[in-house]
Amino acid sequence: STSPVCQYECPSGQYAKDGIRICVLDCGTGFFGDPITRKCYSDPLLCSNGYYGNPVTNLCVLPVNCQTVGTHYFAQNSTKTCVSQCLSPNYGDSILWTCISVCNNTSFGENTTRLCLTGCSAYGSYA
Repeated sequence: STSPVCQYECPSGQYAKDGIRICVLDCGTGFFGDPITRKCYSDPLLCSNGYYGNPVTNLCVLPVNCQTVGTHYFAQNSTKTCVSQCLSPNYGDSILWTCISVCNNTSFGENTTRLCLTGCSAYGSYA
């Protein structure tokens, strides 16, 4: 049999986990696997440029992949994480899947849900 070989980059779909020095398929809760560097990070701010930490899948993802089954998540720039509700003054844009400060000109920011909506919900008024 062949002896193990030192590898300096994990194969695609696996991530290097510090401390245990092995390639893992899932970095685990509180960690984010970056598909570009193929490393696990404990801080989503370390995810590659344009990628956000998804706390459900434990991966660094593009905004469109902030989505999880049954829940809309949005990429929030300040924390580089996927969030279920954008922080004020931002609103969640369901086309870009990103938290933005001004909704596009065909939608309205709704303060209770922090979402860009095409029309106000019940009892809402345009301001």
